[in-house]
Amino acid sequence: MKRLLVAALVLAMAVPAMAGNNPCVRVYVDFDPGNYVHETTAVYSNVVGYIMADCLDHQGLDGGFTTISFMLDIQGTIGGVPSFASLLPGGLAIGTYDTGITLASTECMNVEPVQIGTVTMFWLDGAGYINIMDHPEYPRWVVDCQEPGVVDEYCILANGVINGGAANAPEDCPCPCGSAVENSSWTGIKALYQ
Repeated sequence: MKRLLVAALVLAMAVPAMAGNNPCVRVYVDFDPGNYVHETTAVYSNVVGYIMADCLDHQGLDGGFTTISFMLDIQGTIGGVPSFASLLPGGLAIGTYDTGITLASTECMNVEPVQIGTVTMFWLDGAGYINIMDHPEYPRWVVDCQEPGVVDEYCILANGVINGGAANAPEDCPCPCGSAVENSSWTGIKALYQ
């Protein structure tokens, strides 16, 4: 109960200003942690998908995060119920992976790529996927390590594909991401004030 209260307090104190130190965070499914393997094949075997994050440092701001919210949609021929485990220090979690989960760490997670959690299932056969979806209350929230924490929105770099399944298409998530005013738009902005 104490852990849930701490996680709730972290969320309550987070400032939803969308201007924190992590404007470029990318979240993705990786079947070989750290190697950006978003597709795998499996027949009558265990499948472990890692939920990962990278691109935490934007223009030397030394980003990192303490809290992240998401939901997972898993489709395919699975034996039993998939299990989810947080890999963040402290293991603070509110909710479930399939209805919306918020994970909080007792440390600033700033060494990338960060292993956020694992989803483990026994795959029978056929195509399927692991899609990272928006949390119903805190869509794409990632709270940085500032005091108080400031909220940014992460980008979904890649979902997990199993045996050629049709996962949601990846988003355009450049790392590092551009500044708020790109050089190509700066000329147009200056023209407005001349």
